[in-house]
Amino acid sequence: MVQCNIRFRKHINNLARIAAVGLVSLYLFGCSSYRGISVRSSNENVSEAFLTAALGREGRFSDDVLSKWCGPVGVTLPAAVPDDRRERVLSELNSLSGLTAVDFQVGADPGIEMHYPATSTEMGILIAALPIDSAANRRRVTSARCFFVLQADQETGCLFKADVVLPAALDGPSFDHCIVEEFSQSMGLPNDIDAGDGSIFSRTGRPQARTPLDDLFLKVLYDPALEAGSSRTELEAAVPDLIRKHR
Repeated sequence: MVQCNIRFRKHINNLARIAAVGLVSLYLFGCSSYRGISVRSSNENVSEAFLTAALGREGRFSDDVLSKWCGPVGVTLPAAVPDDRRERVLSELNSLSGLTAVDFQVGADPGIEMHYPATSTEMGILIAALPIDSAANRRRVTSARCFFVLQADQETGCLFKADVVLPAALDGPSFDHCIVEEFSQSMGLPNDIDAGDGSIFSRTGRPQARTPLDDLFLKVLYDPALEAGSSRTELEAAVPDLIRKHR
């Protein structure tokens, strides 16, 4: 299946809906091409790619504002996750904390809730319970290898819930890839950018870990100068200088 991206992760035409409590972001198909991009690319290209990862490409999803975690983040992991996989998730959270200074508190109320469905029946029950806005979108995520659902307060832009779905049936390399991609994008960079091997966020490449470009994006996203709720116009003014700062 050709997968580019979305905001309800794993890639569904940026299907977003505004709920009374905030923004539920669903992401599936629809990515912008940045083939050949790397951390050494021009400041302009890296800035545009960052904006696409954060907000979607200009002209689509342009009403979005920057979303990020605004304080400590509780994380819950299912008891059924084997110890080796649990350690991989904890290692990834530690890596993300090092890049963003977000304080992940494992065992505290989510925050981020990881799901580990073991059967198609469990997956179906989970999808029915998640805040997905239509039967069509539920069908789409049913066939996704892994995905996430983000919820943010629509006034502040602060994320308050991420559901990360990593099925138990994933083989080792796929599980490791999904950990990195889903947790990284759940930080507030939900849109894929079609960057080939230049980014873990790309559905057209095969990187198994975050690239230097991805790490740069996360550092920029969590620089205190970028406030949750910022508009595209505000980001366009601030992001180039922050990219230069964090290279």
